[in-house]
Formats: sequence, C-alpha cells, structure tokens
Amino acid sequence: MGYDVDAPLWRPGGTLTVTWYWRCERPVANGWRLFTHADDLQGPRTNFDRVGSVRRTRPPWEWRPGEQVRDTQTIELPPDWDSPTVRLYLGLWRDADRLRIEPATASDGTRRTLALELPTGWRPPNASYPRSPKRARPEAHTP
Repeated sequence: MGYDVDAPLWRPGGTLTVTWYWRCERPVANGWRLFTHADDLQGPRTNFDRVGSVRRTRPPWEWRPGEQVRDTQTIELPPDWDSPTVRLYLGLWRDADRLRIEPATASDGTRRTLALELPTGWRPPNASYPRSPKRARPEAHTP
C-alpha cells in the first residue's frame, strides 16, 4: 500500500528505518516469505530478507484477506556502497521461486517491484586530474 522512511538520504554505513504497509488481498500458500533487495546502479547488491520482526515472526501465509500489516525494517547500507542511489525492491519468495507481480508492468522482469529509490550522497572519486599546462611543441626547423 505504501511506505514511510525516517530520512530522505541513506548514506553508506548508515541505517534507515523503512515501514512498509501491506494489505492482504487473498490467502498466500505456505512457505512464501517477503524479501527486500537493495540494488545499486549496476544491479542486485544486498538482500534484507530477514530484517524486521514481521519477516521473522509473521510470514504472509499467516495473513488474512483484508488484513493490513505494518512491516518495519531498520537496515544498514553497506559501508562500501559506491553508488549515488539505492533502489529497494520488494516481493515474495519460496525456495527458488518468486511470486508473480500484478500488474505485470510493475515487475522489473525478475518478479520484483521497485518500491523505493533514495539518494546516498556518494560521489564517484574525481577521475580527472588537473591538467598540466600545455607545453610548447618544439617547432620544426627546416634546413
């Protein structure tokens, strides 16, 4: 249904508390669990599948149709994060399978949905070095 975050910026090595708000539309079969994936600009990076009390004690197969569930996760962005953004994807998984995302247009193609993107404040190291002054080329001498 939505989410709340405790900060608009998530710095590498810092923590973020995000609360996801779910509503059960129909029963979910046994074994399905929630996942949260953090991706950088290159793709998948870190899983936070077991972070938060709902993830550990209240799996989706226990939810009842019409029930609303508040799922709070306090998660640390790895200190070596080297991307200006972090993208959080959500979904449900069981064994090696992921539950289909509806509508299909909300899926990233791997049965995840992009739920949140935050800046990290990370900047790439300056790859350009100060250029030395141009040297005069020796002039060609004609004999």
